[in-house]
Amino acid sequence: MAEVEGKLAAADIDLLVICFRLPGLGGAWGLRRLRALRPAMRVLVLSPVENPATFAACRAAGVDGYIAMGSPIEQVLQAIAAVRSGGSHVPPDTPALPPADAAPRLTARQLQVLRLVAEGLGTREIAQRLGLGLGTVKRHLAAAYARLGARSRLQAIVKAGLSGPADPDDKAG
Repeated sequence: MAEVEGKLAAADIDLLVICFRLPGLGGAWGLRRLRALRPAMRVLVLSPVENPATFAACRAAGVDGYIAMGSPIEQVLQAIAAVRSGGSHVPPDTPALPPADAAPRLTARQLQVLRLVAEGLGTREIAQRLGLGLGTVKRHLAAAYARLGARSRLQAIVKAGLSGPADPDDKAG
């Protein structure tokens, strides 16, 4: 992420078209960091697959547009034009989502634990990395699940707007 941030800070651009799975970006978490670094910059995300969960994570991260890489070139050009002109773009037939700020708020520790889950760490590894007991990590996860209305780690990651593991059906990732 530091490399992406450094290159972005040095660039004089007003529109960034970026892949959701760009190495070093970190998915939705990285997109939020980019938005914090360059809040006025317009951001259009390309995703290897048109996935409602990925779109929701991008929206929660505050991007201006989202489109699947397999979209017809006309739709890609329309998306770029819409975002460049100050508008937004969502894929056709995208179901309505609640406002990005409607997501339940997690504590800093719950979010930290979920970020490590999103990186693929298990409960024991998270406990070791954070210097916590296993029971404490499990309590943070349970509380995050409850706040997010999630039943699994993957659901919690998606609902929190963090990048999750690669889609097993996605051969491009």
